[in-house]
Amino acid sequence: MNTLRITRYLSLVALMFSTGCSHTAVDLDDASTREQLSLLMPATVSIVAPFTRFASFDENDRPDGIELLLQPTNSFGEPVNIAGALIVELYEFRQASGEARGAKLQQWDIALRCERDQQMYWNRTTDMYEFQLQFDPAALPSNHKYVLEVTYNTPLHEHMVDQYVMDVPLAMRALAESKPSGG
Repeated sequence: MNTLRITRYLSLVALMFSTGCSHTAVDLDDASTREQLSLLMPATVSIVAPFTRFASFDENDRPDGIELLLQPTNSFGEPVNIAGALIVELYEFRQASGEARGAKLQQWDIALRCERDQQMYWNRTTDMYEFQLQFDPAALPSNHKYVLEVTYNTPLHEHMVDQYVMDVPLAMRALAESKPSGG
């Protein structure tokens, strides 16, 4: 009797492993699969212009970084989380040109690959990502405008880009103009 029970048990375990543990690979080249995944993935990433600004992240009021608010939205226009890599770049502003980006001044690479990254940057109240991008103020030219560009590289190897022309706040201009000249 014990041999029969053991045989049934082993047969049941073998059956579970042969059916329950198998899975099929997702074919990302299949149009139907990509269409279904696109419902879950962001359709756009947008720099939230009114709230993205130069900011001070230390005790003094001198701006030493950029507070970037970014909102990815799906094809329905609803905010969604993203996974993958962000490249944020700061450029000089080129006046009266078809291409506003001048020389690249700074780049920040941001990974959004795990739960810790999501908790660090995602604000549940605003449904936006918030990033504090620090820079050395002395290393920036004293321009009145800069171009901030965000490139999101999705896990599906697609790229989404948004740009924002940032005006330098008057306080930052005054600090830059009051720097002693090298003499």
